[in-house]
Amino acid sequence: MSNLHTLTKNIKSSAQSAGEQTRIACSPQVVTTTGVDKLKVCLWVDWFRMNIFDRLRTHKLALQESNHDSAPFDFDIYQDHYVQTRYNFNLMRTGTARFSYRLISGDVALFLSPRSADSVLHNVQLEIGSLSCQTDFKGVFDNIIKMFHYLSGKVEQEIVSEVHLACDLLGVPIAATSFHYEDNWICRSNNFTYHSHRRKFNSMSLGKGDIMLRVYDKLLEMSVRRDTAKQEFFAKKWGLSSPEDLKDYDVTRVEFQLRRPVLKEFDIPCNTVHELSLNLQSIWIYLTESWCRFCVAPVDRAHKNQSRSTISEMWEKVQNALFFFSEIPAKRVRQVIIKSIDPLYDQVRGLMMTIAASKGHAINDIDFIVKTSQQTISYVLRKFFFLDEVAFQRKMQQRFNECYATVL
Repeated sequence: MSNLHTLTKNIKSSAQSAGEQTRIACSPQVVTTTGVDKLKVCLWVDWFRMNIFDRLRTHKLALQESNHDSAPFDFDIYQDHYVQTRYNFNLMRTGTARFSYRLISGDVALFLSPRSADSVLHNVQLEIGSLSCQTDFKGVFDNIIKMFHYLSGKVEQEIVSEVHLACDLLGVPIAATSFHYEDNWICRSNNFTYHSHRRKFNSMSLGKGDIMLRVYDKLLEMSVRRDTAKQEFFAKKWGLSSPEDLKDYDVTRVEFQLRRPVLKEFDIPCNTVHELSLNLQSIWIYLTESWCRFCVAPVDRAHKNQSRSTISEMWEKVQNALFFFSEIPAKRVRQVIIKSIDPLYDQVRGLMMTIAASKGHAINDIDFIVKTSQQTISYVLRKFFFLDEVAFQRKMQQRFNECYATVL
């Protein structure tokens, strides 16, 4: 990978404008810029006061003595003896091999260790999931750094360890891209993987490990996983009125995964989140023009005439995706719920039908079944609330932290 370099150049004149990219109602086969879809950052933080770890240790010990897997943990920022700002997380029962404490807020994960900032191994790791990245990955990161500052923590070093960049081809069935034709690819990796769903091409990948390309049917992925949160989010991002409209469209996702061994070999700096955000376009140009490209016909490898191969029109659309976040303000999409709710509806329905059956209701007596379900829900919630209001509120805060990334 020693020859891995990124060149900066102007966007091709055929690139869509920023406004056109965000609306699905434009011409078919338009590339919509999705940008950063996942981000991992390693941090070395110098804590001037270690009292935050005293709190974490106390809460974790209490959690391990209980039967719960997690509990709400708030980072409260005081001003004039009043809480000015509150960052809500769920503290998990166990940490990891390298970090004593694992905290979750929506799809944002924070891993903390009390070791010194002088250690070779970082003492903080931040992982930002897809929906929070899509909403405002830099805003999430800046808020976490601000929280550290309030808690008397100073960031001494910052290194981006992994990033996923993606764009979406709207109105394009994945089969129409022909990306599953292995002989048409020019790539610096020899690893090619093809996947099908019910004997139909639904995803492929190039590369392995530190740098990798994945092309897949985005709607199929969300449907199989029953990820209603992402369906709602992307329906709005793509300009649709509701998630129900997704069934009338095809969306092909083109996504690159890059890890630290690759990022550190770029000519341009990609160490910090700020440097990464400034150079996203250059990275995308390298990935889609130098690291790999898709041609209209099989490549003549025997005579080494790859440079004469004609790039497919579909791949040119991918190359033309815009990633100049520092110059083109992205349309901010309001953060939606992270947790998928539809599977929970199914669980509640099954539980309520079991309880109604235990009461001896007729199997077609819908009015009494609904009435029994309403009475049951009201009884168990009110009983919990009046028996221990503090525990009720903490449990509700825990559920809220699971549903939303509160650091946005």
